[in-house]
This record gives sequence, structure tokens and C-alpha cells, in this order.
Amino acid sequence: MHPYFHLFSFAIPAYGVFMAAGLSLATLLAIIRAKKAGGDPDYTLIIICFATGGVLLGGYLLYLVVSYGLNRVIADIKEGSFSFLKSGGLVFYGGLIGGIAGALLGIRVTHETRYSMLVNAIVPCIPLGHAIGRVGCLFAGCCYGLPYNGIGAIHLNPVGITHPVFPVQLLEAVLNLILSGCLLLYSRKKPSGYSLLFLYLICYAVIRFLLEFLRGDQIRGLFIGLSTSQWISLLMLLSGSLLLFLAHTHKKMGNNE
Repeated sequence: MHPYFHLFSFAIPAYGVFMAAGLSLATLLAIIRAKKAGGDPDYTLIIICFATGGVLLGGYLLYLVVSYGLNRVIADIKEGSFSFLKSGGLVFYGGLIGGIAGALLGIRVTHETRYSMLVNAIVPCIPLGHAIGRVGCLFAGCCYGLPYNGIGAIHLNPVGITHPVFPVQLLEAVLNLILSGCLLLYSRKKPSGYSLLFLYLICYAVIRFLLEFLRGDQIRGLFIGLSTSQWISLLMLLSGSLLLFLAHTHKKMGNNE
């Protein structure tokens, strides 16, 4: 693991490099897909920019709540201190929620109404960018797995982890790549409305819920034996399943009329 890439006298955080690479590749692919579907590349880029802002804000806010603690944040603000702003990091679920909210705001700004086109173009690119970002987690030494001595075990001595751990970051990256491929294939059927988004939420919720059992880092929050991300996964799984059922029911009723 290498937390920094060195270029001349500069030390560049590996996490940021992979995050930027994942975001750039996902954005480029989404714009290409939207253009092929007849969408306006400029509108698509604007919507993605709003979504990116939402990702960064939402991911950081949830990181503060989970790792720094909401009570500490409130206490710092009351004391006139903003030391919590020095705490850096992103939580994916916060970024996902913020990204969806940002995309919806971008849609309103651009007055784009071809929702199915946008969803089919953008959603399969999300796990692709996420996969690359998870490789950044591996290089940075965060989001690491449980103590593990088997095949593929990794060592994180530079960040103070003295025992080998399970490469959960790489496993999640691979699963996200598979999910991205499956969504790309399914998008060829041109599902209506937000169905592809609901399907992504369901699939990733299952993946994340199970992977959390392999995580060994403690900055995730625990409640009744489940991490914050697992509770969000359960909520997302239920919500996505209900919304997908309602979407299919509505489509079926429309076809019967």
C-alpha cells in the first residue's frame, strides 16, 4: 500500500488520485452514453457536476456524523470552534444520497425531462467510478478488512495496522465492476423511468450489507451489532424493492389499459 504518489518534490495522496480518476472515467462514459441516446452532452455534464457536488457534500457530512460524532460537531460549533472541518474523509452512502439529490437539482436547472435516458446513461457508471475509488481506499489504508492471514492478505503497516488484513477494498471493487457490467447489459433493454436506479440500489445494498461483515476498521458506527452502512443498506434495500415493485406495477397497469 502506498498512501502517496511522489512526483518530484510533491506528495500526492493516492486516495485523491483514484477518486478523481474514477469520477472522470464515470463522467466521460455517462456523457458518451447520453449522447448516443440523443441527450445533450452539455446538459448531462451540468447534471453530473451538480451530482458531484452532492457526492462530496453528502459523503463528507455523513463521515463527520459517523466518525467525528454529531454531538462533537454541535459542541464545537457552540464553542465557536470549527476544528471538525480538519477531519477529512468520505462515506459512500452519504455521497450516494447527496449525489442523487444533486442530480435532481441539476435536472431542474437544465429542465431535462428525459428521465429514462439520464438514468440509463448515468446509473451503470456509478459502480464503475466507485470501483476505482475503492482501489484508492486500498492505497490509502482505509476501509480495511478483518485480520486475515490467507491468500491475498494485505499489510497496512504505514497506517499503524500491524497485522495482515482481508482485502475487502479489492473485493468491493471487483463486485462493483461486475455490477456495472450487469447494469450496462440490462440498460440495453431501455427500462422505463427510474427502474435501473432502483435495481442498482437493491444490488449494492445487498453487496454492502454482506461486505460490512468483512470490514475491520472501527470508524463506521455500531448499533445493535450492525454498522451504520448496514442499517442504511437495509433501508435502501427495502426502499429500492418497494419502488421497483411500484414501478413495475404501474407499467403493467398502463399496458393493460
